[in-house]
Amino acid sequence: MAALGVERKMTLVGLVIAAVGIAPVLAGPVSAAWKAAFPDDAVVLDTAQENDPCFSDWILRRGNAALESKLESGDERQFTRWEREGRIVHWQSVAAQVTVHGNTSKAVQIRDVTITVTDRKGPAAGKKAVRQRGCGGGNFMVPEAIAVNLDAIAVGRSVSVLRLQNSPRQEEAARTGPLYGVPIRLPKTVTEDDFYSFFLIGTTERADCSWRAEITWWDGKETRTARVDNNGTPFRVSSGPA
Repeated sequence: MAALGVERKMTLVGLVIAAVGIAPVLAGPVSAAWKAAFPDDAVVLDTAQENDPCFSDWILRRGNAALESKLESGDERQFTRWEREGRIVHWQSVAAQVTVHGNTSKAVQIRDVTITVTDRKGPAAGKKAVRQRGCGGGNFMVPEAIAVNLDAIAVGRSVSVLRLQNSPRQEEAARTGPLYGVPIRLPKTVTEDDFYSFFLIGTTERADCSWRAEITWWDGKETRTARVDNNGTPFRVSSGPA
């Protein structure tokens, strides 16, 4: 069950509620149905990549010139679709907001977050797209954040963010983190009525990088892990075209 996404779990919980004949649906019964369906899920993860065109820069991939006129008026859902179709890719940095919800009566301790670069190649071919103009100031700050220089991590090697925080090769990325929140601090305790939210930001200045993360927590009996990615695929970000 741990591999199921949040949307699929919510669908299954709806089936559970329907099966036991709970109507109307109230907060208490929903919580009970969730726990009955997923007793082993000490925490539930919600990951949202930041695709808002007001806060993201993009590379328009070669062969997509017809899309250029639409970039200044497109909304977040369109940018998400265009990225999925391979028509655009995040330029220099990509951020993801991760929220860890407690799901048991026992406190859970979030102990570590690791970053793994899954692929690295030359910069994506194309041109930098113009960021949308006229956006409001906005403030999507969250309590904690960490930005990681993906260029300084060997492909296939999982590295703890706790170690990266003190690495001299991460100094440039460290200046990006404060734009999203205060430096990440672990361990962190989460209960069933609590949540822990933070931003992960991957940066690159010379490559096209794909990456994912993994959260490690202690549930009182054993150490568990959960993958953090972009709806089942690695996050992707590229430096500017040569």
